[in-house]
Amino acid sequence: MYEDSFRKRYGTAPVAVSSIDGMIITKPHFHNDVEMLYVITGTSKVQVSNQTFTAKAGDLIFVNPWEVHTIVPDASAPYRHHCICFDPSLIADKRISEDLQKGHLAFCRHFSEEPEQKHLCELFDKLYDSVSHNGKALLFDATAYVSMIFSTLVSGSYLLHNPEDDKQTTFCTSVIRYISDHYSEPITSREVAQELYFTQNYFCRKFKGIFGLPFSEYLNMYRLLKAKAQLGAKSGKIADVALSCGFNDVIYFTKSFKKFFGITPAKYQKDNTEQKQ
Repeated sequence: MYEDSFRKRYGTAPVAVSSIDGMIITKPHFHNDVEMLYVITGTSKVQVSNQTFTAKAGDLIFVNPWEVHTIVPDASAPYRHHCICFDPSLIADKRISEDLQKGHLAFCRHFSEEPEQKHLCELFDKLYDSVSHNGKALLFDATAYVSMIFSTLVSGSYLLHNPEDDKQTTFCTSVIRYISDHYSEPITSREVAQELYFTQNYFCRKFKGIFGLPFSEYLNMYRLLKAKAQLGAKSGKIADVALSCGFNDVIYFTKSFKKFFGITPAKYQKDNTEQKQ
């Protein structure tokens, strides 16, 4: 479900590109990067959390961090799309970066007929080409293009503090926001359900139906990702990192981390510390 293999393609900037040709279904997944999808030819069904869009050639889709999304091309015509994923750290306004990651802010997801669509697509192409070439100035170019994209989004009011009035969208945003604010605490599905005024059974069914996996599994993944970020950013005791990310049992944390990422927390921290020296 969690997918961050594109990070291995990062060059001198934390951004990666990919291209899909033909009837290749992108299975449901999520990550903590911003994703932009640009349809080149054909059409596809793009599902982001609870919403499904029919995306045609020329359409641009934005995916918020942590949102489960999938892409199913239409077999009636040749299909191709380009994709850009970038770390929110590229966003110049750190308040926007933080709010996107915490679910306090959300993109207007689907650009199809908006006046700004053409300009956004032009910026997408420039960013895509720049990342593909991976030149010495990529970090500067990528930062500039991302800034222009967000300038267009902010000017056109396409970044929403209050997402569209839809019960499922509100549900997704509320859950992600709660997890972001409380993942270091020993929270349960019962507690979250009560906080959002749902019965536990209803909350669990609805969560799995939208996110594609049980609440406990999603919460565990979220905590592991936060722990990975901490381990990669600084040295420190593994036990302290585990505790700060909601794991009271260091042995369980270590086993979960290795199972999820294929490496122990200590080895991951050591490797990243050596790279920075």
